[in-house]
Amino acid sequence: MIESVKAHEASIWSLQVHPDGKSLVTGSADKNSKFWDFQIVQESILGTKVRLNHRHLIHELSLTHIHHKANNASAEASSDSSS
Repeated sequence: MIESVKAHEASIWSLQVHPDGKSLVTGSADKNSKFWDFQIVQESILGTKVRLNHRHLIHELSLTHIHHKANNASAEASSDSSS
């Protein structure tokens, strides 16, 4: 393993890699979708002419699903106004 990132607070349900290999999106049971951008970096192995490519995380954007909470608040407001 080259790098480990704490991505979500719950199980990841879906993961889609962009065809260029430089970005991906994850969806989780924590009701977050995260968009990940990577930079491909070449590193030399000391004492050899070998160069390895690996991905380095450069950006992450998180979207939180709040629609469910908004519906509950709206339902509570409706029941309060009808009483």
